[in-house]
Amino acid sequence: WQQLTRLLRCNADTEYGRSHGFGGIASYAEYRERVPVVAYDDLRAHITRIAAGASGVLTHEAPVAFEETGGSSGGAKLVPYTASALDAFRRALLPWLDDVVTHYPAVASGKSYWAISPATRARRTSISGTPIGLESDAAYFGAALAHLLPPTLAVPPAVGALTSIDAWRDATCAHLLACEELALISVWSPTFLLDLLEHMRRHAERLVMLANLNGARAGLVRDALRANPPDYLALWPSLSPISCWDQASSRVPANELRSLDRKSTRLNSSHVSESRM
Repeated sequence: WQQLTRLLRCNADTEYGRSHGFGGIASYAEYRERVPVVAYDDLRAHITRIAAGASGVLTHEAPVAFEETGGSSGGAKLVPYTASALDAFRRALLPWLDDVVTHYPAVASGKSYWAISPATRARRTSISGTPIGLESDAAYFGAALAHLLPPTLAVPPAVGALTSIDAWRDATCAHLLACEELALISVWSPTFLLDLLEHMRRHAERLVMLANLNGARAGLVRDALRANPPDYLALWPSLSPISCWDQASSRVPANELRSLDRKSTRLNSSHVSESRM
C-alpha cells in the first residue's frame, strides 16, 4: 500500500490521475473502484500524445525513452520509460543478480549473455525527439555499473547495433560458441534462445570459421553440435542459470530448454529460471 500510495500521489496531477481521482484514493477498495483495468489500446491515444511531446498525461515525469515491443499481438507498441521506472528496474535487478551469484558462484567469474532490447533496429526518435530504444542494455544497470558491464559480456554490445538480422544472428552465435566461460544466459523469451541454438546446429561449420576457432575448441564445438541431440552444455561447462519467461505461452518452449538440459551429458549443470523480471 505504501508503494501504491507513493505512485498515486506522484501522479495525482496528471490528466489520467485527475480523471480517476488519484489524489483522493485512500484504500485498495477505492483504487479498484476508481481505476479500471485497461489494455494498451485504451492508452494508445495518450501515448501517441506523449510521443508528440505532451507532458503530464500519464506520468508526472517526462519519459527519457520509449521501448518498442515486438508486436506479438496488435502490432508494435511504444512503452514510455521514465527515470523512475528505470530505477525501479534496477532496484529489482540488482538483488536478483546478488541472489544468482549466491546460488551460482560461477556467474561472478564467468561471462554472461543478456538479450533485453530488440536487436537490429536503427536509431529512431519520437516526433518530440525522445529516443525509441535505450542507448544500450547497460542503461538497465545504471550509470554506476554500466562501465563494469562490457568486460563481463559474452557478446559485445556492438553486435546489437548490426542492422542485418542475418549478420546479427551469425555474430551472436559465433561469439557464444567462442565463449567457453559462458556462465549466465538471460533472455526474455525461451523461443529466442531456442532459435539461436538451432542456428548454431544448422550452421556449425560456417560459425566455427566465422568465430575463428581452431584446435580443441573447434573440435569440441563440432562434436557437440553434431551429437543427436546436440550437447549444448558441453560447449559451456560453467553455464548455470538460464533466465527466461516460463509461464503462459512461454511454458512449452521453456520446458523444451529444460529437456535439452536433461538430454545433455552434463545433466544438472544448467537451470531454467522459474521467473523472469
